[in-house]
Amino acid sequence: MIFLGAFLAISIPGAVMLFIKKLDPNASRMSMPDPVRKRLPFMTPPGRPGEELGRYVPEQAGAWLDGLTMQESGERMLLWNHRPAISEDRLFQVMNVKPGDPGQMALIVWTPECEAVASHFALQCEQDGKMTDCEIVSIKEMPIPANVRKELVGSGYNKPPQRVIWMNARAPVEMDARQPAQVRLKYAGAGAIRWRSALTLFVHGASESTPAGRE
Repeated sequence: MIFLGAFLAISIPGAVMLFIKKLDPNASRMSMPDPVRKRLPFMTPPGRPGEELGRYVPEQAGAWLDGLTMQESGERMLLWNHRPAISEDRLFQVMNVKPGDPGQMALIVWTPECEAVASHFALQCEQDGKMTDCEIVSIKEMPIPANVRKELVGSGYNKPPQRVIWMNARAPVEMDARQPAQVRLKYAGAGAIRWRSALTLFVHGASESTPAGRE
């Protein structure tokens, strides 16, 4: 009896999981192996060195980001060469740029290891060999909708953040969309979390840059 009880305790949870999986209309056939994933949502953090899959914009995530950018800045999400303008390390994304004097931009910080405190961030923009310190005009947390998080998990981003940080910034000089501009973002919170990252904009043929790295 003890053996039988131990056997049932081990086998029943597995049987229940298989039954639930069989009821899922979107699941693959039980006799078929799980498909090999060839791409990931664009904001998924980098994997192991040498393991780089294609990136794409999931439908619901793209609609949410587009609507959020329109709501906050009156413009659609920035796409450079048909791709989101995100740093290669996936730490931050430039959502919108309004060239002019002064230049304005909106950004999202994707990493959950940050606080929405303007003084913890340092934002710079380099263009035509001139480095400019940008002012963070406003900053706030924005929750990621449940349906978007579910879509990201189902698309291969296993642990997406619960929220992102949205910030609006202003450059004291004119930004010229005809010339490459490097945006540098640095974070130094109250704890041990410190990082810096960079992204190059306005470059024909490239929407992403090499990350400056963590500190």
